[in-house]
Amino acid sequence: MNIKFVRTAALAASLFLVPTSFQAAFAADFGSIATSSLEKVNSATSSAEEKVSSATASAEDKVSSVGSSADSSKIDINSASVEELTSVSGIGTSIAEKIVEYREQYGDFTDLADLTNISGIGSATLAKILPYLSL
Repeated sequence: MNIKFVRTAALAASLFLVPTSFQAAFAADFGSIATSSLEKVNSATSSAEEKVSSATASAEDKVSSVGSSADSSKIDINSASVEELTSVSGIGTSIAEKIVEYREQYGDFTDLADLTNISGIGSATLAKILPYLSL
């Protein structure tokens, strides 16, 4: 029962010539119904808010764990050894050595696309190895 109806019913009761004892009882009955209904609505709202909050926190945890696991599985080309680089499909020993030599000669990579400056790494190879590398 909504509050508007309760107020309307209480007002209607007071317009009729009804003994005040009945008016008080009538208002008390509708008042308790309204209070009970409001308490149920507030309880349901609190419960829904808690569920939304819990679901949001759970989703954020999942997103952060996916992000951290994805980053941890990538190889940092600015610190990886030849052995680590050769663990990537598409990078053999020769290319891994060239990556390390390039890094030692020119400094850290600032962009993964700079790998195409190394002989043996073209756009096709870069596209193949890119998902496994990070800066």
